[in-house]
Amino acid sequence: MAEPPKILILCTDRDDDIGRKARIKTPVVGRKACIQSGVKLALADPEEADANAIFASVRLYDELTDKGISCEVAVVAGDVKGGYDADEKIRFQVMKLKEKIGFKEIILVSDGIEDEAILPVLQSIAPIASVHRITIKHSGTVEESYAVLAKYLKMLVYDPRYSKFVLGIPGIVLIMYGILFFTPWYHFLNYFLALILGLIFVVRGFGLDRTIEMAKRRPIFYARIFAFFGGILILVAGGMQAYSYISTLPEYRTIITHPEMVYSLLPYLSGVFIEQVQTLLWIAIGLNFAVGAIYHAVKRSTKFLRDLIALLALTLFYLPTYEMAQILKNPQRPAITIVSLLLLGLAILMIILYLAYYAYRQRKLAQAT
Repeated sequence: MAEPPKILILCTDRDDDIGRKARIKTPVVGRKACIQSGVKLALADPEEADANAIFASVRLYDELTDKGISCEVAVVAGDVKGGYDADEKIRFQVMKLKEKIGFKEIILVSDGIEDEAILPVLQSIAPIASVHRITIKHSGTVEESYAVLAKYLKMLVYDPRYSKFVLGIPGIVLIMYGILFFTPWYHFLNYFLALILGLIFVVRGFGLDRTIEMAKRRPIFYARIFAFFGGILILVAGGMQAYSYISTLPEYRTIITHPEMVYSLLPYLSGVFIEQVQTLLWIAIGLNFAVGAIYHAVKRSTKFLRDLIALLALTLFYLPTYEMAQILKNPQRPAITIVSLLLLGLAILMIILYLAYYAYRQRKLAQAT
């Protein structure tokens, strides 16, 4: 029986140009089939970069084969809508390939950032050994440069994948600017628009939208969202109560009437604030750990121990934080107490970590035998 190839050289067409333009159904497996698909796609659209990526995949396959490395080459395609639909289609095809071929690693051949967005999906199936990006060379003449520029500008305007960022977001900002101009808050227009644009840039720049989209596939997502916003509500309530209590203290009234006293009285008020808000703060943080612990316990996952250890560390840190608040209120209080509490908490945590690691190793050994 032939040994399954160690490496799959994978060319991904996330927006399914090969299906739309050349009417080729993926996955395409094997050197000959990939060459035929690349030729058919190049004939359908000679400017299509995915055809070059297919040929580059075949060339890489030949190079590795000449070195005696066991490998196979394949082409998979996603969906013209992109996003989740495309990723899920590619995931299904690659999993079928793994069942059929039995590869151990993937080398991704890509013609740009769009196709490389599939990396997290592929990594969930097999390790990524390497990524080869193909850069298409163009003529340096001015006429061709303008033609290429016009083509990409048209794509930015008419392609929904790009137009929503190039036209959609600026359009929303302009509409909001026009609406707010006729409201009593028009003085804060610049700050408000800066806030909106900043949020958009952060979400898109760090890929938070895609992260949330992938996280929504997990059953725990909505429980974590509930715990997160529940924690925020608890923090807001605790902060308001703490401030309300501090505002009744004579030290607070002294700062209001004599602002120059802020440096001498601020440590005391900070200690009081920590003392008042600490319990609710710990509940808000612990709520998120508790949700994870319950979820992983139901799934019988070893991550249950991780969440329990996080809850334990949070609990052990409660008394040192409380002691720090007392020192802020009274700097003459001996600091040895907080040091002792931290050392005691660290010792307990290390013992629990050792026991958890020992139990994990014993479980692994029992499964191996």
